[in-house]
Amino acid sequence: MATTSDDGEVSTGFVNDWQAGKTLPQCNRHMLDTEAYCDVTFRNENADILIHAHRYTLVSRSCVLHAILSHHLAGKPEITIPVEDSDDFKQFLVYLYTDSTVIDTDNVSSLLHLSRKYSLTNLEDMCLDFIHTEKLPTTNTPEERETSSNVNWQAGMSLSQCNMHMLNTEDGCDVTFLVGSEHHVIKAHRYVLISRSCVFDAMLSDDWAKSSDVRVPDMTPDHFKQFLIYIYTDDTSVDSDNATVLLHAARKYAVALLENKCLQFLQRNLTVDNACYVLDIAYRHGYVKLFDAALSFVKGHGQRCLQSHGFLMLSKELVDQIILTSDLIAFKHVVLKTLDRWSEFECQRQGREITKNSKKAVLGRTLEKMTFNVDSFLVHELRALRMFSSVQGEQYRSDGSKADLFTQFECTKTHKNISSESQMSDKAPKKTEDVLTSRYQTSGRRYETTRNCYTYYGFSDAVLFRCNKKISLRGFQLYGPLKGLANYDVITNILDNNDLSLPMSVLECSYAVNDDEEVFDVMYKNAVAIKADVWYTLVVKILGPDSRAGYGGNIQVRCPDGVVLDFRNSEKSENGTSVTVGQIPALVYSIR
Repeated sequence: MATTSDDGEVSTGFVNDWQAGKTLPQCNRHMLDTEAYCDVTFRNENADILIHAHRYTLVSRSCVLHAILSHHLAGKPEITIPVEDSDDFKQFLVYLYTDSTVIDTDNVSSLLHLSRKYSLTNLEDMCLDFIHTEKLPTTNTPEERETSSNVNWQAGMSLSQCNMHMLNTEDGCDVTFLVGSEHHVIKAHRYVLISRSCVFDAMLSDDWAKSSDVRVPDMTPDHFKQFLIYIYTDDTSVDSDNATVLLHAARKYAVALLENKCLQFLQRNLTVDNACYVLDIAYRHGYVKLFDAALSFVKGHGQRCLQSHGFLMLSKELVDQIILTSDLIAFKHVVLKTLDRWSEFECQRQGREITKNSKKAVLGRTLEKMTFNVDSFLVHELRALRMFSSVQGEQYRSDGSKADLFTQFECTKTHKNISSESQMSDKAPKKTEDVLTSRYQTSGRRYETTRNCYTYYGFSDAVLFRCNKKISLRGFQLYGPLKGLANYDVITNILDNNDLSLPMSVLECSYAVNDDEEVFDVMYKNAVAIKADVWYTLVVKILGPDSRAGYGGNIQVRCPDGVVLDFRNSEKSENGTSVTVGQIPALVYSIR
């Protein structure tokens, strides 16, 4: 199997892997130059000079050679055809094999003659263009040969087009593949296969291979046909449906350029649905760049990637690399629920009975280690609710007894369901207009204008604020989407001067927002007490599509009820929000 390093070098384990990294014309030229597996011999009339070639290439490029080599003499191991100038004929063959050749004043007449003799219209046009450009005399050039269009399908076709015709029509096929579980028959040409892949070269180079079928049980017929199209043409359709399958085939048969094509496609087209699958492939086969890209994508879109089916397929090593990190963007109750699901799948894979102990065994110390990576404000809130405490990595109940690690799953569920204290919910709280009373106020917006667009990369938006009076903070506003209906996940808290979360300020919610709403309200279920003349930090992590944003911000907002709000930039703002631009345009409050 081939492996591709970051610098593009390819290693397959085969001693003679000359095909690695070569295009179709380069492989063909190598076969011509080395005379490997040649089965046709041309002999110069005036000298004992032999020129060797391959029947497949000759037949696929010229209707005249196709007719000659389809004669009863074609069955002989060697066919001798008289030729004129050997050097010019070699240049003619180079064109047959590569679609290009050297044309100069010495050989143009000979190449023009050969192109007409063997009915190669593209080479003929190249020669005539050269003669016209160089203003050479044309009086001695031979007349064009008339050939029936019914038999001259090669006319005007490129190398790859001729190859594709041979594959589609199965003209002269001498290898049979039995593909998939139902052994679907797909035929191909031994010459093309061995010229493009050292694996096929090894498989098809002995007498046994010439008369035996090749089984391909690990691909569907459609996917294998797409793979052969690349072998024959240097091009094939790589899409989200076949990229991983073609990558597997390219690696299995050591087709390095297709392997690179698939890797580039996957890296450019990571999605929530495929990222975990791609991460697993990259990890198992050592694709470093793809692995880094997929891991960053999974962590940056953790809220949804963790809930994909692909996450359940990951190994324990990869699960830990995702979960035990400080930059995973996901609600912690989603993380715990995902670990619970993954542990059940892992128990099934290992043939274990699904119990708390077996799930704990397959997870090892993951939950224990994860405690130190939980956001500090969430840890503070959980401890405040006496849900759990942590002492040197060991888990304890509030009464001091050691807890089973899976108590954390139960804690999370309980924490979500405590309506009087919890702020974690998958349902959006009511809008301001639904809960607002005469005691609730929305501050004036701190931005002068609104523009497009604002992008979320999984980092926090934050701003420092201070109020001249004691207030109860009921919520705040965020900007809505640019177009259509959009879903936003919001993780937020309010920090005091010691970077500790204020009671009841931890919030995890999801919102569905229409583009006709310039802003939407994020409301706490319980008021957050704000002291007068004290600086607080409002931190918001937003997951979702691009939104509007505020511009031309003010450092102070004066409200009609006498409340004055001051704002400053926060060092915790990592996504761009500041006093002058960004998110959090207004606060919702009541005076205490």
